[in-house]
Amino acid sequence: MYLKLVASLLLASSLFYSTNTKAECLSELSMPKSNICVSLQWNYGPFLNQYNEATVTLNALDAEKEIKTEKITIFPWMVMPNHQHGSRPVHIQILREHEFKVEKIYFMGGMMGYWLIKIQNLKPDNSIIEEVNYRVNF
Repeated sequence: MYLKLVASLLLASSLFYSTNTKAECLSELSMPKSNICVSLQWNYGPFLNQYNEATVTLNALDAEKEIKTEKITIFPWMVMPNHQHGSRPVHIQILREHEFKVEKIYFMGGMMGYWLIKIQNLKPDNSIIEEVNYRVNF
């Protein structure tokens, strides 16, 4: 009897979640104009003074609408009190539609500031449509 009740509750909850068309963007990395929720998963890292690797996935904020991307760019960015700058070039491999492996992410240590991963949705002329910043915690 108890097993039947648990199985019924699991089935009911899976039906509830599968019929929900609005995706919950659990991260603060949302691009509402583009209908994008960004997730970043570290494959290796993050570490200072060595290469790191991450997978970046773009999911729809609203499952009933398409993700609107022109060109996606992903790169490390240092923010300091008096100025900001990037790092070494990264290598981006497209794993499948809206999923990217980002390799050779380098965070130089000894800086007076913090590192971000910038993810930008760009127009064909490279002007920014939307941008999100993932703060890197070491």
